[in-house]
Amino acid sequence: MDLKDFERAQELISSKQMTLKQWAEGYATFHGGAAQDWESAYVARMLVNAQASAQQSLRKVVESYSVPKRLVRALRLCETFSSEYNTKAVIVFELSEDKQSAKALLVSKRAKRTNSSDSTSSNSRISAWVAYNRTREEDKTARIDIRKNADGTYTDQSVGQNVDIGRKRGGLAGYAVRQYPNSAWAALILKYKTKQD
Repeated sequence: MDLKDFERAQELISSKQMTLKQWAEGYATFHGGAAQDWESAYVARMLVNAQASAQQSLRKVVESYSVPKRLVRALRLCETFSSEYNTKAVIVFELSEDKQSAKALLVSKRAKRTNSSDSTSSNSRISAWVAYNRTREEDKTARIDIRKNADGTYTDQSVGQNVDIGRKRGGLAGYAVRQYPNSAWAALILKYKTKQD
């Protein structure tokens, strides 16, 4: 449903001229589909709008906050520490149980070592997913379109199916070399000692 239809539905429902169920049934009659699906679409749109509104209010509160000089100094020290020791140092704030006070905590993680794109030493590595993203523009003519799914699997949109990424078959790197042997993607993978993504 487009924005205009949503706003009209919102007007009818909030003024109690119609219930959500009545609106969905009427909308389905004229636009096709199941009333239950239109009802779900309306509720989903309401949630998205509510989240956007709440985020905007939160952003205003956060961005209008005047950061104390002591915190600015702590942020500078974190930045210096991060660059000197190849560590990502971040300050996080944790609310107390009664939500009346907060304490600052330092969280630090060792930064990942990255390889330069032209590094080809025997120890250099690149994941098949990183290789795909680096060469995606070059392989446009081959129409390679790989999507990474939320569950960690991959879908090859070019052929419209799930990709076999079992480790026995070489994972995503193996798939690239088997399925697209002449691509820039496969060439970059073969240039490096690959690892599983």
